[in-house]
Amino acid sequence: MIRAVTVALLTLFASHGTAVRAADPAADEVKKLQGEWAAVEVELNGKKVGKDDAKSMRFVFKDNELVARDTDKPGRERKKTFKLDPSKTPKEIDITSLDGQEKDKTAACIYKLDVDRLTICMPYFVEDASVRPKEFKVGAKDGLMLLTLERVKAK
Repeated sequence: MIRAVTVALLTLFASHGTAVRAADPAADEVKKLQGEWAAVEVELNGKKVGKDDAKSMRFVFKDNELVARDTDKPGRERKKTFKLDPSKTPKEIDITSLDGQEKDKTAACIYKLDVDRLTICMPYFVEDASVRPKEFKVGAKDGLMLLTLERVKAK
């Protein structure tokens, strides 16, 4: 009898742990970001960057890594990692640079994901990148960048 109760309890705890892991909102969001994204609009210091400049920006999400590329300049890329918190409003993404002049620095950003459209507001020309934007809006001298990306469809 004790053996049967022990087995039942172990089974209950094991299945409960699986249910908790399956309902991880951050992991679900990470899966939704996987793949290549192209910039369709970039706003910096309150002004939109020319469409030709924006269209050369590509972002590839693979697992918890992010590679930012400039398609006009082959070989020019920046490697990063990211961490999501979709439970916040707006949703938060922390992007840590692995190379370049911003190596080992983390930018506190916000994001919104609407199927195949991803918008990220991030500190860009600021001394303290740990100050997270509060809304998807950039001003003339706030040092923020607003990126609007669309998923690149497989050919």
